[in-house]
Amino acid sequence: MAHLNIDERFQIYEMNKSGFSSRMIARVLARDKSTISYELRKVKGEYRPDKANILALSLRCGKRKSKIEIDNDLRKCIIQGLQETLSPDVIANRRKLDGMPTVSTETIYQFIYNSKLARDQKLHLYLASKKGSRLKRGNQTRKKRYTIPDRVSIHERDTVAKSKTEIGHLEGDLTFNKGQQSKNIGGVVDLASQKIFLTLNTSKKTEEVIGNMNKKLKAIKHLVKTIAFDNGTEFTNHKHLLAKSKAKVYFCDAYSPWQKPLIEKMNSMIHRIYPKNANISTLTKLQLQNIENKLNSLPRKSLGYLTPNEVWKKKLEAA
Repeated sequence: MAHLNIDERFQIYEMNKSGFSSRMIARVLARDKSTISYELRKVKGEYRPDKANILALSLRCGKRKSKIEIDNDLRKCIIQGLQETLSPDVIANRRKLDGMPTVSTETIYQFIYNSKLARDQKLHLYLASKKGSRLKRGNQTRKKRYTIPDRVSIHERDTVAKSKTEIGHLEGDLTFNKGQQSKNIGGVVDLASQKIFLTLNTSKKTEEVIGNMNKKLKAIKHLVKTIAFDNGTEFTNHKHLLAKSKAKVYFCDAYSPWQKPLIEKMNSMIHRIYPKNANISTLTKLQLQNIENKLNSLPRKSLGYLTPNEVWKKKLEAA
């Protein structure tokens, strides 16, 4: 079975934090209980999905030979694909499409850059970049660190937001499909009810992202108390979000997605309905609304098997 991916690790984080046993998490993820138990044990201290993912990748790279080095047929197929000027991504996904044994894009890149066999054959010359080594993320062209104006730390957010006792405390984010870094889905989710509001953006420009959120949240503007984002430049115009309302905007620490775990989980749920490899350029607002409706009508164990719509309505009536 394939290794745990980052989306699964966020689910493990959320369920573990909510008190679910390894057995229950394994059942939800359709994984072996021992896999979940090992995953939670291997990270020292509090389990963090990003930390666990980095650790898993480092162990995977240094532990043993890659599957490409071991499997002669797979290796020949990949080398042939590279020689035909196919990218690692095309090779990996074409194999999946043809029903062949799968290999991830990242595994192919790891093979090209880390395997002595690949280096001896200079397979990197078949890549578009033709570079002999990968640029480390920290060594890429450095951009001046961007600071969001009037940024307020999430640590200043009222603790009532975490208590999930009242509606109106939200988390927001964008999620992208593979091969598309422009058109995206914006999501804003209420912590208490898990009711989500989705927008369709043609770009990451803050004017469009915040503008679409304003349109989407207009009807509940008076109910919104707080909202948390990450530090993406798409949220630069946060001062214009629900202007003239009492809503307060807060920002997570850098590289700390676990500080807004519910929207991270919801991004994963969105892509269960609308796969990451789907062509988002054809997605319509009506189709996105149907996805939103489906998510908000889905009973959740964490809500006592009620739907987000039902919990939202109850809490609205009690307010």
